Amino acid sequence: MHDCLLLPDIFQRILDFVEVEVPDRFYASHNQDHWKNGSLARLARTCRVFHEPALNALWKHQTTLAPLVRTLPEDAWIERSSRIPSPYVESDTIIDELTMIRPLTSSDWTRFEYYAHRIKSLGYFDFEYADQESDIWAHHSYAYCGSPVDRSIIHQLALHRRKHWLLPNLVRLRWTIHDDAYTEYLPLFLGPQLRTLAIGFSDTWLEPDECEPGALRSVLKTLPAICPLLTQIEIYPEQDISVVKAAVQLSSAYENLEGFHVNTMPWTRMHQDLVDDLSKKSCLRKVWLSLDEDTVATLQSLWKANAYPFSSLSTLGLNVPRLRDGTAFLKLLGHCRLFSIIVDIEQGPAAADVYDFYSSLHLHCARETLHVCRIHQDSVNPSEDEVPLDMQDRIEMAELAPALHFPHLRYFILDVPLLNCLVDEDLMRMADAWPGLIAFSLMGGWRSFSTCSVTWKGVGYMVTRCPQMYDIKITFDPSSDNVDELVRMPGFRPNRWLRFFDVLDSPLPNDAEHFARSLVAVAPRVVRVDAMDTPDDDMYESIKVDPFAFCEQVDILMCHLRKMYMSDVYDAFAFELGEDIVRDLDDERLKFMLWT
Repeated sequence: MHDCLLLPDIFQRILDFVEVEVPDRFYASHNQDHWKNGSLARLARTCRVFHEPALNALWKHQTTLAPLVRTLPEDAWIERSSRIPSPYVESDTIIDELTMIRPLTSSDWTRFEYYAHRIKSLGYFDFEYADQESDIWAHHSYAYCGSPVDRSIIHQLALHRRKHWLLPNLVRLRWTIHDDAYTEYLPLFLGPQLRTLAIGFSDTWLEPDECEPGALRSVLKTLPAICPLLTQIEIYPEQDISVVKAAVQLSSAYENLEGFHVNTMPWTRMHQDLVDDLSKKSCLRKVWLSLDEDTVATLQSLWKANAYPFSSLSTLGLNVPRLRDGTAFLKLLGHCRLFSIIVDIEQGPAAADVYDFYSSLHLHCARETLHVCRIHQDSVNPSEDEVPLDMQDRIEMAELAPALHFPHLRYFILDVPLLNCLVDEDLMRMADAWPGLIAFSLMGGWRSFSTCSVTWKGVGYMVTRCPQMYDIKITFDPSSDNVDELVRMPGFRPNRWLRFFDVLDSPLPNDAEHFARSLVAVAPRVVRVDAMDTPDDDMYESIKVDPFAFCEQVDILMCHLRKMYMSDVYDAFAFELGEDIVRDLDDERLKFMLWT
């Protein structure tokens, strides 16, 4: 053994690297969650020197309690499978649930105790980077398709365990909609080491009467007493007003608060006094603010004596009526070192508003720090007078150019109702400026209302120039036949990480094979192609292609093309599944197995 491996710090750095190793599977990607890491398990069995550090790394992040429950005696629990029928052609969802079948005794806890103290994070994905935080809530339900615990297990653990906390060294806890059934047992997880508590019952909004706020409200009120080291509180999405008020009171209870990401929408807009109080917290790095035009104007006078409001801020979330309100607030911050800025707006902006926002960001934000930039407006069914057809609603490269100032951008999202007037050269400029992009969306969720000049050459260049990209949403001309020009460019290499490709309301060609061949040429491992349904109006009268049938046909064709051009790795993956996928590609159920 090399002497360096005997140094704890060096070996820990090696474990940190191995911990985020993407599994060697055909469709594995950085956006997916994983419960197994074979490399860490093998290191733990190598020798006594590696055993404890590798075990700590292997158990540090757990998505659910299921692996820990399995350390109890095998006669104490049972695993049952239930099937949730799918309304679509894909396979039904199979959920494995663990259930206790006998009371626990004091001798049953030995292995449980051995591993419980190693868990530092519960409810977070293994592959969850800071710049993916803006969309991670859309994926949390995937983790629960594999052995979640039920209420009876939590009840048994609370009844028979003779200690204050289930996980004594827990530092991060995410409580999702799947945990709401036993929120009254939440204090079992609130140990003295807890520093981050995230409540995320949904990725959009809370349905009325879906979750009882009483248990959550009482937990929040007791947090300062039971979790003195807490530095981050996050609550998504909109909650009952009593829960919001209890969360707001926490902001004054913790002087060293580092994160306050609480959706206060039921309590209308944030009062300027609360925003002013948060701005004076020297340790605050993450904040979500709901502001209106009057509040921003009032803050301007309040902060005349405060030259550096939010002095340590790195992650900023804003909910404002108009984009110009977000721009005005950004100017109030002065010089900042933002890592992430997410702006949700309620009214569609003009192209000039988009330019002003990016220009202000260029002027006030440090060039090297910004990784995430997202502007989003929820899509609605626009009436005729809301359809953007004026010159002021045209997005061209001139409006986006200030954002090219940030070379480390990883997320670029601009989902607003504007006319996409970009061309291939514009996408190439963005790809050259942001080679580290992992997600790109332009007018996602909105109809383009115009013919886009972007072709396969521009889209393919962006996808291949940004090799870590896994998700792209863009309108373009998929009938274009110039992907060969891209393939012949010096240094061309296909993107092996792209998994999701959304063409929005692009005019779909009748030739699905041409689309599939073009996509395989630039990103052969895409697992999902999406397209928007076309409305029943004159503008789309000439469109004959059913987007759903088209996407399914493309999926099947891509499976055949992967078999044809990537037979060595594709056959190995099919053999690993234990199914003759190659022979049964027309079976949609087997095809869906590839995706999951």
